[in-house]
Amino acid sequence: LAADLTLAGTGAAPQVAGEVALRDAAVTIPALGVQWRDVELSARSTDGRHAQLTGTARSGDGALRLHGTLDVATPPRWTARLKLEGENFEVVKIPQAWLLASPRLDLDMHPRALHVRGEVDIPRGRLAPRDLSNAVRVSDDTLLVGAVTAPPPPWAVTADIRLRVGEQLRLDGFDFGGWITGDV
Repeated sequence: LAADLTLAGTGAAPQVAGEVALRDAAVTIPALGVQWRDVELSARSTDGRHAQLTGTARSGDGALRLHGTLDVATPPRWTARLKLEGENFEVVKIPQAWLLASPRLDLDMHPRALHVRGEVDIPRGRLAPRDLSNAVRVSDDTLLVGAVTAPPPPWAVTADIRLRVGEQLRLDGFDFGGWITGDV
């Protein structure tokens, strides 16, 4: 993590300009069986109110790219407009699922709101869900003991995403075995 910042203004109205960058990082996500490597994120601002955001990551043989803007000109209101693109990015690699994704998404973010639109291609993958027919269900009289905390207010999330499945997605489960293809 590196930062090259210039501070100006007053305590009541600070102004920060410069760049904050994360370079050559890695993220391991055990539940999905993947590791993102060569992770790089950067935020650069010349006026402290608007920033250019860029990022990259690799997973499997694929890659993701992120670029966009962040506007914090009127705190606490902020907006971010981002574009996420990639090819053959390995999103999950566990015994029950292996998927590659090639997204082309636009993200618009505001405080507690996210709108996503675009397309995600699934060029290759394998789904082999476990047989859950003999699973034990939680009893109706189960009582959970412990501290209960109120969840944070939810984010309003809207999405308009076209999912396109290529001809190399295999499903083996639920008494079915075959190739899946098509758009949703």
